[in-house]
Amino acid sequence: MKHLTLVVDMYGCPNRCKHCWLGHIPNTAMSEDVNQYLIDYFKDTFDTITYYSWVRESDYCDNYHERWKRDNEISIGKKPERFELASFYRLNSDPDYVNFLKEVGVKIVQLSFLA
Repeated sequence: MKHLTLVVDMYGCPNRCKHCWLGHIPNTAMSEDVNQYLIDYFKDTFDTITYYSWVRESDYCDNYHERWKRDNEISIGKKPERFELASFYRLNSDPDYVNFLKEVGVKIVQLSFLA
């Protein structure tokens, strides 16, 4: 049984964290069409595919509720997981975000502050 996890930087990141291993790459929004294209491209090669539409900043896009639902819908055989992942940007700018995190099963959030 072969599994593939696809992690795509669909929206970018508002932060410029010193600890980011990707560096300061541009925030270029990708077309929504790429989601299904990638799944279709790999589905004959892998038994299960888990799709994540973000790499650097989870839930950076304004439609993060729908985005999470879509990631779950297009994943094949194994759904994406949240762990302690949360958007520092959203925690500071969206009063509904904490409720969303609870809904998707996040119980603990880890934030880093660097001086």
